[in-house]
Amino acid sequence: MSIIESAIFQEVSTEEPENKPPRIMLCHSQTNKVIETVGAVLEAQFMDGDNHLLFISEGIPYEESLHILLISSDLIIKDSIELSAAYTPGMLRNIRIVQPNKIQFSFFNPEEIWVLELLEKPYTQLWGNRFPVKRKSPFLHTTWLALRKAR
Repeated sequence: MSIIESAIFQEVSTEEPENKPPRIMLCHSQTNKVIETVGAVLEAQFMDGDNHLLFISEGIPYEESLHILLISSDLIIKDSIELSAAYTPGMLRNIRIVQPNKIQFSFFNPEEIWVLELLEKPYTQLWGNRFPVKRKSPFLHTTWLALRKAR
């Protein structure tokens, strides 16, 4: 397991439906397949083997959300995490690989460090994450991604 930087996905377009989060269409440059997911700006992307890690923001500086997606080689979302808090600005900064399976970054505050770990094997999580980390399914789900605040 070793995470590397990637540039395989390209932004195709975005939609901003009324009263809903924005949607982004991304094209996988090797297969020309397009996927649609929540968000508006592809901030960073990485690979681990055939899996892709995408960091996507909603492009709303005064109430930003960061969506982190783990996507399989057949472009299916295996896991996703949202980092957000109501009425809180955010900006993805200082993102870097710190270990073969860990990425470190700042989001809400430059002094706040978050660490995303790509797990070697998934596990079943009974309860959701602690605020401001969110998942679509707050109860009983399989997770490949672990996000924690380091400081």
